Amino acid sequence: MDDNPHVHPIRRAGAPITIRLGGRIVATAMPDLAGLRLMVEEHAGSCFILDFEEVEFIDSTGIDFLLALRAVLQEHGGSLRLLAIPHRVHHAMEMSGAVRALLSPPPSTRLLVA
Repeated sequence: MDDNPHVHPIRRAGAPITIRLGGRIVATAMPDLAGLRLMVEEHAGSCFILDFEEVEFIDSTGIDFLLALRAVLQEHGGSLRLLAIPHRVHHAMEMSGAVRALLSPPPSTRLLVA
């Protein structure tokens, strides 16, 4: 079994940028995820959807990586959504305390006038 992470961009004009991830999102995989980080930085004002259906495991470094991606996107008006998160990956996010930050919708930056 291949433990290296897999990153498969799925792009459709006018739609969010969808990335299908697979494998293990762990400290030793960070060099393999550098391309994803670059893509997010290049398109920071966009909406990214990360499909986790094929992700087998995530560690604290992987969770920190996701939080960093989310911060870059939010800083530039973009957003990050996670889909199809396997139970064991969701559990790791819960245990780290990051599940709320990663799964909650981004804060609204619109000014509401009554």
